[in-house]
Amino acid sequence: MTQSMSEPEPPEHPPPDYHSIPPRRPPIECIRTSAAPEPPSRSSQAFKVNGTIYVAAQIAAAPRVGFFIGPPAVTAERIFLNIEAILKAAGSSLDRIVKTTVYLTDCAHGVPEFEAVYQRRLPFAPPRTTVLVSKMNTPDIQMEVIAVE
Repeated sequence: MTQSMSEPEPPEHPPPDYHSIPPRRPPIECIRTSAAPEPPSRSSQAFKVNGTIYVAAQIAAAPRVGFFIGPPAVTAERIFLNIEAILKAAGSSLDRIVKTTVYLTDCAHGVPEFEAVYQRRLPFAPPRTTVLVSKMNTPDIQMEVIAVE
């Protein structure tokens, strides 16, 4: 049996040029509130996508005042106030948090105080990732969250 090798027929409809197709993105709502500090440069405080709110890492800074240094419990409380304000602006609240990420410097002296505030403010214990960072440009504690409406 001999099989002839012929040229394949071109498809009726050529495949699309994937480089010219705009990406399909769900609608993104940028969340901003004056009740939390302004983000650096062109960052956003948060995005809301399909009912999920992604809050950028917050530090112990007060709106219109800026960063302040204080005891770890006061620092943690300020971070929670910022996150709470952003979530409120997005139509959510602390009790709707589904995931947290906490960035800590190698400062073991402040961790127990931070943990006490964290457990008081989030008693339902959402899943959490803790990242120990040897050096951050700003404060000793930063926290970002994901919440739902």
